Amino acid sequence: NHLLENVIKSDLNYKNINQFDSAIVLGAGSSTGLNKKSIIEYHKQNKSIIISASYNYDFIQPDYVYVTDKEKLLEQFRKIKCNLIIRKFLTNIINKNEMKDITDHMNFIKKNIYYIGSEKSSPGTRESKVCQCKSNTIEINSAGEFNYHHFGVCGLGAIICSSVFRPKTLLIVGFDGPNF
Repeated sequence: NHLLENVIKSDLNYKNINQFDSAIVLGAGSSTGLNKKSIIEYHKQNKSIIISASYNYDFIQPDYVYVTDKEKLLEQFRKIKCNLIIRKFLTNIINKNEMKDITDHMNFIKKNIYYIGSEKSSPGTRESKVCQCKSNTIEINSAGEFNYHHFGVCGLGAIICSSVFRPKTLLIVGFDGPNF
């Protein structure tokens, strides 16, 4: 239990996230790999926060990796070297040993786990509707919290998560189809 107490686990919101003027969201598409030098240069020039959808890249270290489903989380967590953002409902479907392994890894690398969405939601991530909300918008409350649980695919969720950092500019790369 001692290891579990060192990792901060909290909701992703304005209270525990600093504001950045610039953010980069990295998707899994081929343009991410094709534009490595430009991404690195943009990051250096703008001191951007980097949020990656599902993967920890070798050419640039993300500040956060956003993961939407259990299989991807269990496949990728040991490769993650930064803070982790997961959908809150995953805490209900990941068994205690798996969650302990994830938490131990995050403790070892001295990074945190942030939750987004509702713990009462279902595991579906690829619905045709982005969210269950009024007027086809995704609302963020005054505390910087999302009350929704269906953000579409992981890349779209990473873009939505970037709004919590309140960037003035947002560079989105890798949304041209997965490149495995």
